[in-house]
Amino acid sequence: MLGWLRRRRGAARIAKNGDVWTATELWRAPNKLPNHWSTPIAKDGYLYGMFGFKEHIKGALKCVELATGKEVWAEANFGPGGVVLAGNLLLALGDKGQLVLVDPQPSGYKELARMQAVDGKCWNRPVVSGGRIYARGVKEGVCLDATVKSAGR
Repeated sequence: MLGWLRRRRGAARIAKNGDVWTATELWRAPNKLPNHWSTPIAKDGYLYGMFGFKEHIKGALKCVELATGKEVWAEANFGPGGVVLAGNLLLALGDKGQLVLVDPQPSGYKELARMQAVDGKCWNRPVVSGGRIYARGVKEGVCLDATVKSAGR
């Protein structure tokens, strides 16, 4: 059963009319757009995530049009890490411990900031809470202060 699920990639529109639920298939892309560890983020009609199966280190962060399943852009060398939305920005943790802030736009990949946050493999998503970013790998974890300070403080 799991093998069948792994190969059946697609999207459906779920609707409710009164007490009746319906699902309408939008597209199906068998054997495409796999996610090894992470779940993509949906924003403004697009999916942003690390797509690929067992593509350690080289796997791409991609933007996929939700309505059609069409790959809009891909940026290599993220691996099977994870992504979250932080306000209107995408925060990606690559599998080498790189923490990358991205402006999620279908017009193209736009990296705003990057840092090496942790050492070791990172096959999970970062967490943003209370002005802090939490990230972990197999060797260590970090809590980063992400609050904005004025220049005079």
